[in-house]
Amino acid sequence: MLSLAEIDLAIAINVTNLPATLNSARYGEDNLVIYYDPNMRSPIETVEEYAKANHCVAGLGGNSKSIVETALDLQGLKRKITLISPTASTLGQFVAGTDMIATMPLGLARESYRDLAYCVPPFTLPQLNYDLVWHRKFENSGRNKWFRDLLLEHSG
Repeated sequence: MLSLAEIDLAIAINVTNLPATLNSARYGEDNLVIYYDPNMRSPIETVEEYAKANHCVAGLGGNSKSIVETALDLQGLKRKITLISPTASTLGQFVAGTDMIATMPLGLARESYRDLAYCVPPFTLPQLNYDLVWHRKFENSGRNKWFRDLLLEHSG
């Protein structure tokens, strides 16, 4: 949608090889953790336990492998996806009251996932790097620049 200039800007994870029509700026970073309902299960302790658990994931579209799938592939493991949520923000609601787990950014613990516990994954996952991305068509747009500057001023 950015390439077609249908949206003004987006926050994306690990932007690489941008088309010439897009610009980007570093926006922030986060780490992935495993969210779970402590009334329904205990924290994940091994990568084997992680792979066997019931996973709830966000269906954000796209055909590429996720960071988690890539990390598990290196260990010859696959996870069991039990439920696909339409959005990342509602994922926590699906995990609550079940034995499912969700691997999502730690920053969500403050809001959408505040009623869940979390633990560090028992295997190495890369840090998430966020970029603010916009179409070059909007490079000199006063509104777009104002909003980009505002977001970048408050980025982590």
